This record gives sequence, C-alpha cells and structure tokens, in this order.
Amino acid sequence: MIISVINRLPSSGKTSVCIALANRLNDMPDNVDKKTIIFDCDPSLTSYTKYDTFVKKNYRNPPDSYQVVPMPLDDDTLVFKILSDVKDKTDFFLFDFPSDFDEWMCMRILVSSNFIVLPYQPTEGNGVNFQNYLQYILNIRTSLAKSPLAMRSRLILVPVLKTPRDKEVEIQQPIEGFLMSPPIDMCENVLDSLDPIKTDNFDKLPYNQFNDFITDLIKSRKQTNQTEIKENKQTTTNQETNVTNCTVYDVNTENESENF
Repeated sequence: MIISVINRLPSSGKTSVCIALANRLNDMPDNVDKKTIIFDCDPSLTSYTKYDTFVKKNYRNPPDSYQVVPMPLDDDTLVFKILSDVKDKTDFFLFDFPSDFDEWMCMRILVSSNFIVLPYQPTEGNGVNFQNYLQYILNIRTSLAKSPLAMRSRLILVPVLKTPRDKEVEIQQPIEGFLMSPPIDMCENVLDSLDPIKTDNFDKLPYNQFNDFITDLIKSRKQTNQTEIKENKQTTTNQETNVTNCTVYDVNTENESENF
C-alpha cells in the first residue's frame, strides 16, 4: 500500500499529517505483522528529524517495523528500485513530498500510489492558484489515462485548520475527482501541546477523524481487491472447465467444413 502526501504550498501540514497517519497504521491490531515506513523525500529531512527527535522518545511503542527513511527524488535509479521493491506488498509505505517537487519528475511514485493525500489550509483552498493546482493534478491523470502509466490512485483533500481564520472559511467542495476528508483542527494550540509527535495522549489528537477516514478507505480497497481476486479465480476456473468440456474438432479430416 503506497500513500503519497503532496502539496506545492509550504507549511500546509504534510509532515504532521503523514506522521499522524503512520502512527495510526502502526497502532492498528490488524497491522501487527506489517511494516510502516515513511520515505522522507524532502532534502531538509523534516519527517526524519521529527521522527528521530520525538517519535522514538514519546511514541507508545515504535517497533523496528516503523521507521523513516530519507529518499532523494533526484536519484531516479533509487526511486525505481524502491518502488519495484514495495509496490506489490501489503505493508504501508508513505511518501512525504517537499513543497517544491515536480510532479512529472516524480511520476513513478504518483502512478504507483494507492492514495494521494493533499493537506491544505482552507484560507488558501479557495484561491485561484490552489484550484488550478487541483486541476493540474487531474490533467495529469487524464493525460495518462490511456497509457501504461495510468494514475489509478484515489485523490484525497484534507482541510487543515491551522489558524482561526481557517475555521471561519467555508470549506468548498473540491473539483470532481477528489474525495474530501474530515478537517483536522490544529487551531487550539495544537502546534505547541498536541503535535502528533510530541505527546503521549494520542486519543485526544485532532487527527482521529482523518485517520478513521483514511483507514476506512484502505479497508474498503482491501475488500474490493479480495473480491476481485475471488472473481478472477472463479472466472479462470470456469474457463478451464469450459475448455475441458468443449468439443475438440479434428481439422485434419478430409471434409473440414463439417467441423464448423
């Protein structure tokens, strides 16, 4: 399972959202046998630094299977190798992108993602630049629709309320093609006292509804995949049965027309 967290606007809450989701995925009883890995694609290594400084010390019980790994986006060989290693696995791999990345340069990751999560502040969400950015993402999906690199990931917008003004702004419905998660309310001194990597009281963090929303989507996707696998197996079995029961014609007989 590959989840990419993106937004060209800086300080939109990408790293906090990414770590909060990783904490939840690592915590879920159904995932005890799975790895949770954040690939920090930002040259400033924000996720890596916060994880190393706070998560290891304050998180309930971060196992060895939960870690953050620096990953430079300008090394295409490394990106390709990592994606080849993780794309078909059922573990959780989260890519925390910097704000100044080029989508076309990172296309391998985006088209391999099951979910693309886009945190944003509502005060910026109604602006022309942000709306154009959403349309740009959809244009990429459309342009790749008929190519081997088709982007089949689900696109999820996450309103992050970082200021009182964000709470006052009406959250507009996104352009068609995006899902909207519940907002994350970070206004009430969250940055100081309720940062997802600085507290032991995780049940009172403002990320719970967002995490519930994402994990429900993940469960739904797994159920859909399992259904498709069962249907494919049944189809294959039926095809094999039909082949076994079909009439075998001898096209080498003298009167071939009688066989058709």
